[in-house]
Amino acid sequence: MTLNQSDLAQFIGTTTYYQHRPFSNFYYTDGVKYVAEQGQAYWLLDA
Repeated sequence: MTLNQSDLAQFIGTTTYYQHRPFSNFYYTDGVKYVAEQGQAYWLLDA
């Protein structure tokens, strides 16, 4: 899926913080989760 600006514009805050395993001190937001899932970019969380 191609992400565009209007897709990302809906994220202006977060309702949930997600913990990235195995890094217990790394949390990410709804917008980051959306990019990782929809853009198939989970590798960005590991970078």
